[in-house]
Amino acid sequence: MYIQTDTGAMPVGPVVRVFRLPRASTSRVTFNKRRKYIRKILFESQDKCYYCGCRVHEREKDLLPIAAIDHKTPLSRGGTNCIDNLVLSCEKCNGEKGNLTAEEYLASKSKGGY
Repeated sequence: MYIQTDTGAMPVGPVVRVFRLPRASTSRVTFNKRRKYIRKILFESQDKCYYCGCRVHEREKDLLPIAAIDHKTPLSRGGTNCIDNLVLSCEKCNGEKGNLTAEEYLASKSKGGY
């Protein structure tokens, strides 16, 4: 049995499965959903850094450090973009933390590593 394609006839077996790939946009987090995540994180953290407790702000205002959304477990170490893995941090702590997990960073910070 043969199926006619753009490049000619192609032989096929007795079963042909036709499927459609999901659109790329379905796997992305939409802008509105991302904004909702950020608002939830800001509300739950009461505008304080998860790591050092300093007050932070969404934008540069009143000389407060700028907030950053950080992954407790970095994506490079198997973390996800799930809301449970996201926390609010100041730029300083976010930069110092780098590729460490939240637990590793807090342990090194308490030992005086940072």
